[in-house]
Amino acid sequence: MKKLKVIGYEFFTMPGLGGSNEFIAANLFLEDGNVFTLYNIPRFIAIECMRLTNRFVNDFRLSISEVLAEIPELEKAISRNIKNIVIDGFDPELGVYSATIRKKNGDSKEIRVIPSHALLLSIIGGIDIYVKEELVKKQIKEQKSY
Repeated sequence: MKKLKVIGYEFFTMPGLGGSNEFIAANLFLEDGNVFTLYNIPRFIAIECMRLTNRFVNDFRLSISEVLAEIPELEKAISRNIKNIVIDGFDPELGVYSATIRKKNGDSKEIRVIPSHALLLSIIGGIDIYVKEELVKKQIKEQKSY
């Protein structure tokens, strides 16, 4: 499986259908120059990611992810135990992507997670996150068909 490394990201809002509530999306900038977009990001996850990377500060209090990031032992435990994270699945019935956390140290256990939560975990632990190239190509093809 070929995978592309995420080298940056940005969150943005989009209007909902029929002018209803807006929703949050994220553009993931990939090492090959392509952009992979995740939709329906929970607002709190987007805010946590932005707070951890100093892109959003509106409160003097720390959030849970900021508290976790302030505990060096936790950051070390995460980075010591996780090899990488790959956004590698799509469920067409639900219309959602999924990510897999691959552990280190010969542990073959894989953990399936919500991609936006995986992005937050990668920020906290300083772990590389990737997108399966096949998903990128499929998304680009679908965008061209609109």
